[in-house]
Amino acid sequence: MVRHYHGTIEGIFWSFQESYDPSNFKPVGFIVPTPYYVYYGCNCIVNDIAEKYCINCNNNNLDDNDKEYIKDNLSFECNSIKYLFDSDDIEFINNKLFELELELGEYIINNINFEISEKEYIINDEFIDTFDKNIKKLIARYCLGKQILNAINNYNECIVICDL
Repeated sequence: MVRHYHGTIEGIFWSFQESYDPSNFKPVGFIVPTPYYVYYGCNCIVNDIAEKYCINCNNNNLDDNDKEYIKDNLSFECNSIKYLFDSDDIEFINNKLFELELELGEYIINNINFEISEKEYIINDEFIDTFDKNIKKLIARYCLGKQILNAINNYNECIVICDL
């Protein structure tokens, strides 16, 4: 099964990369997100599970048949987690990227052929395939961190929603 991440940035998690990998770019003490709930019809995020209807749009997108069908369960748990990064995280992300650069070494960093487009990154798979799983995991984390940092620099924040 392929797991994606989307939001401000987009991509596919490498097979050995965890959906919680963005947590590596948050400081110690950061509470790892858990799956969240959204309302049927509008897909707004549920802030209070006791609220039966979305306070933002009052579930106006639901017709009477939908409301009858879902009755008391007007929300459902998403099979994803959401991260928010902003300018407060830049220093920490830069420090983590520097640690990864030291761990990976200059040769790997200079030969990744890493390019960031609007939302995604492009990488030279042939070069990456020559390394073992542990190095690939660090490279995948490095690429994700660079994407997050690029998005913060361009948009002042980065929202990452990760499939579980």
